[in-house]
Amino acid sequence: MNIFRNNRALIVLTAVFIGALCRLIPHPPNFTPILSIAIIGGMYSRSLSFAILSTLGAMIVSDLFLGLHSLVPLTYGTLALIAWLSRQTNNGRFSSALRMSAIGPVIFFITSNFAVWLSSSFYPKTLLGLLYCFEAALPFFQNSLLSTAIYTSLLYLGIHFCSSIAPLHTNENTSNITSAS
Repeated sequence: MNIFRNNRALIVLTAVFIGALCRLIPHPPNFTPILSIAIIGGMYSRSLSFAILSTLGAMIVSDLFLGLHSLVPLTYGTLALIAWLSRQTNNGRFSSALRMSAIGPVIFFITSNFAVWLSSSFYPKTLLGLLYCFEAALPFFQNSLLSTAIYTSLLYLGIHFCSSIAPLHTNENTSNITSAS
């Protein structure tokens, strides 16, 4: 009996709980597992909607406490894009997870800070203003890169440890946590 296939709701709820909790407890700015949940979900879920649901569920729950902002649609869309890209580039190896743990934060940094620059009156709408916006966000980017590498590694290794106890369901290309609906 496959524990991953038979406990899909539990896996989603656990990811939502851990992701939301990590955003709510005191932590260095942008040092959360949210990008990692999107990356690992994209790599191991047979259903892309399962990966996106886990990631966005954690964001929605924590945003209800932290507050919403005008860039929520872009933020959530970028997370969905990272889950999708992780799924497309997955080869089942640790190197794939590590590659996405570098690419994901870069995508998030560029899209979110471009949107901040575009929607804010704080930065001039010039190339120099955009560069100032990116420069101001560099400390957050550093934390995002580090946390994504750490959490993605922990999730990847945790999944493979659990699969040694109860084998993961596999399809033609890669191991997957969930079965098709």
